[in-house]
Amino acid sequence: MCKLIISIMKYIITFFILLGILTAKSQNYDNSNCNAFRAEIYTGKIKNSEITLQLYFSDDIIFGCYFYNKYGQLIPLSGKRNGLNFTLSTNYENYYGLNQFKETFNGTIKTDQSSNYYSISGIWSSEEKKFNFSASRINTKIKWKFFSHKFSFTLNENQNENQVDYKSAVYPIISSAPDLSRVILSQILAERCEKYTTYIISSKCNNLKIEKYFNDNNFGDGFLDYKLDCSDCFENKSIGKVLYYNDSLISYRIKNYRYVIGVHGWNDSYVSVFKTTTGEEVFLKDIIDESNYNYILELLYKKYEIEIGIGNFTIAPGGIYFNSQECNMCPDYSLFLSYSEISQYINEPFQYLTRK
Repeated sequence: MCKLIISIMKYIITFFILLGILTAKSQNYDNSNCNAFRAEIYTGKIKNSEITLQLYFSDDIIFGCYFYNKYGQLIPLSGKRNGLNFTLSTNYENYYGLNQFKETFNGTIKTDQSSNYYSISGIWSSEEKKFNFSASRINTKIKWKFFSHKFSFTLNENQNENQVDYKSAVYPIISSAPDLSRVILSQILAERCEKYTTYIISSKCNNLKIEKYFNDNNFGDGFLDYKLDCSDCFENKSIGKVLYYNDSLISYRIKNYRYVIGVHGWNDSYVSVFKTTTGEEVFLKDIIDESNYNYILELLYKKYEIEIGIGNFTIAPGGIYFNSQECNMCPDYSLFLSYSEISQYINEPFQYLTRK
């Protein structure tokens, strides 16, 4: 009888030890898979205010945005992860119309047994304010991939300093729009996509070094025929990032920088909007008739006292950002108008945006 009781007690103790290990894994375990690229959407609250975060994790780097559900203005974020602890800070760049106080999220990631980042929580702070925040992961139909490559080279043996060509991009994988990722990557790489897996580099390059930072997709069955698009540049960068997405639209920005010679390099940035259902590009004239552009410009000037031209645009949850860069040396403006301010000018097929 005593042996039976001892045997039962051993099983009970073993059960609780295993349960404790599994619980610890779900709360704090950070294995090698945590370094893989992942894109997550979280919904939750800062104190009593409802928020949504769209975050991208690449190794120890985090970037993305968040917004208050009530207002729908995008607040860019960037930061770092250390294990399952992270810090994110606001990174406004040229977003106008926001109270541009520095905001910081100091938090902890909770993982499940599959190493999914299923929730985040911690302290949000801005100036002298500090509030608790917490948010839980929600599923999305869109899968996101990431790649980053850096090439350094010289064009002749007498060149002392290496030239650099850097490309990185977050890009979507959508079953209903299989060509969308090809369209985005072809813009990043300045080459049309072909059925090749090799990278073809200009034959003029000497001392070529290739750094493969990250590529979690390997471009499937063969994807890119890549050539240096500015072999004469001392520095050439192209970075693609998602500004915002929902079930129907993606706002995607490509930012380029090129330096050849002289004091300044050349910057240019543009945003494209795509339908998530088909991958078809959406133009501003599809959403707002061109005959109403003057009214939009009047609203922008009245609100910001800045004269800009109608350039590209960014769809946001609460309105539209009108982006303009008049020249390579000029500021890159992103001016926000809410859907309530422009609802009368939005074409019927896109009126659903104003009702969210």
